[in-house]
Amino acid sequence: MITIESIALVSIIISVIALAFEIKRNNRKFTYAVLKYEALQASFKQMLDVTKYDLGYFNIERNRDNSDIICIQCNSRLPHDLNYCVHCGERNAPQENLLLEEGGKYGIVSSEENMPSVYVGQRETFSVAKIRACLADLYLFTSQNQYTHKHVFCGDRVATVSNEFILAQIKSTEVSNNVNDKTIVTTTTTETKHYRGNSYQYSTYNDQTSSFRNRSSTLNGKVIIEYVSGETRVLHLREEILGTLDVGDWIAIAYCSTKFAEGNRYNLEYFYNITKSKGFNNQTFLNYSDNRGALVLKGLNILFVIAGVTSMVFKIDLGIMMSVGLFGVLNVYAIFAALVNSSTNSTQRKAIFKPLQAKIKEFKHSIDKLKNQLDVL
Repeated sequence: MITIESIALVSIIISVIALAFEIKRNNRKFTYAVLKYEALQASFKQMLDVTKYDLGYFNIERNRDNSDIICIQCNSRLPHDLNYCVHCGERNAPQENLLLEEGGKYGIVSSEENMPSVYVGQRETFSVAKIRACLADLYLFTSQNQYTHKHVFCGDRVATVSNEFILAQIKSTEVSNNVNDKTIVTTTTTETKHYRGNSYQYSTYNDQTSSFRNRSSTLNGKVIIEYVSGETRVLHLREEILGTLDVGDWIAIAYCSTKFAEGNRYNLEYFYNITKSKGFNNQTFLNYSDNRGALVLKGLNILFVIAGVTSMVFKIDLGIMMSVGLFGVLNVYAIFAALVNSSTNSTQRKAIFKPLQAKIKEFKHSIDKLKNQLDVL
């Protein structure tokens, strides 16, 4: 006889067996999914590790090196161990050329006919490394000076001013664009009242909707540059400059860093994108000024005015005369001292900035020649 207890027992046994099989099946599915995921991860990693050289692209595009040389006939860039130029066939063994300094500028002499007689017999290996070294010697400039900013009603402030001129290439950019797009909708309701005779009957309403869209964007980011000497550096530049830069662009930068005790000021004096022939000027150090001490002058003037008004109320002639006299003397002194200090400060800034200004001027005069040299690189 089949009892409820036996049916329950059989059901429990069957359920346990089914559960065991289900757990085993799910474990097998999970293990398979994990293996599939790991296989995909391994495949992706293997794909990411593949370089253009693994794919054979080194036969199409050669990896450049500072040991490369320049063909003396066509100015092509070649590996240093080639005997002949692959572009024009010129023999390049021994690899020789000449780098001259003429009037403060380096020039390339590619044949003995164009070589001044004084330099004949002085030819030397002309490599990319030497071009970079000569360009670094010409265009990289740093200086440091002490600057004392004089004030009338407070103590002088001393700063360390660092000037630097940089010739570099953009290696990478990290730029983001934040866009703010906002539309303002305005609804105007016009009511028209209807009368019959002098009796108001009803009103009708007319809705007019207008919209105004305000869209603005802000460019933020940084660039990594490589000096012509090989040093790398991170730069944060303002928006209008960032928008003109691409990887590979050659740039020239002149900046002035002023370090006061209470903080630093970074002044971008000159920026020029050599590749795109676009420049920016911003002479902030020469125009530097501040109004420290103005509150002292204002406070003294208020004090003398109060004293004069009080003397007038109480009819103290001596007090009136002294207040007016001191007020006039103080302001005349302030104007005269401010002019003198302004002239002294301006003279200091011009003297400190003059070497950097000369370097900027020298760069501007050599841009066309420099472009040719950078094209070779």
